[in-house]
Amino acid sequence: MANWRKDWFIMGSLAGAIASIIKTLINFGFYKSKISKIHYVDIAGGMILGKRKGDKPRTPLEYGLGIIADTMLGAIFGSGLAWLIGKTPKGFEVTKGTLFGTTLWGTTLSFGTLLKIDGLSKPSARTMTTMLSSSMAFGAGTGALIKKFAQFEQSKMLQPSTVSLQDNNLNNENKIRIASK
Repeated sequence: MANWRKDWFIMGSLAGAIASIIKTLINFGFYKSKISKIHYVDIAGGMILGKRKGDKPRTPLEYGLGIIADTMLGAIFGSGLAWLIGKTPKGFEVTKGTLFGTTLWGTTLSFGTLLKIDGLSKPSARTMTTMLSSSMAFGAGTGALIKKFAQFEQSKMLQPSTVSLQDNNLNNENKIRIASK
């Protein structure tokens, strides 16, 4: 029987789904305390239900669709982060995740503006800050879960042991010799 912890796709999807729920709870706290005007469940639900003249999802079914969509997006992004972590040397997974979350934040705002998604096309600075915080928490949480539970191989660090530059004055060519282990 295969070990799911050795599969970067499964591990990343699970970590991303769990971190997405945490991100949504943080975002919901900002939304309920009126610090943010945007709730990720509303955005995700609105993407599935289409433009509805500014109406936010309000029925239990609409909220359910929004939660499912937001969690699925988290799983997709989590698998992407796990793949990237698998391609880099071991260590700093939480930092890598935080940077990944920051990139998601920038991408979300860019595409939100480009596609004119309700609430994302002209968010206030305060709302953008809460979105950045939530996205960084998502990335850090995904990275931490991958670090704790994943057992897939990560790339070995490949660096030359010495690098020396030699100048050959006879024909004015520079030769670079990289000595490897």
